[in-house]
Amino acid sequence: MCGRFLLLTDDDFREIKNFVSEISERYKEELNGEVFPTANIPTVYSHNGRNILSTAKWGFPTLKIPVLLLMPGQKR
Repeated sequence: MCGRFLLLTDDDFREIKNFVSEISERYKEELNGEVFPTANIPTVYSHNGRNILSTAKWGFPTLKIPVLLLMPGQKR
């Protein structure tokens, strides 16, 4: 069972609804329900007390150095 829930005021609900409408209209070509690493996704962030709608690259940056990962119980 999922334990997520959200309590919103009417003002919060209207603001989120407006963002969703704007995102849907502005990014309708990019949005298909799936998000993969390196995809540019719609993002809302706060700057100087205002919510800003922009895009951000999803995922972690690629490391340019060799990395050795050892898992617990794995022999080297």
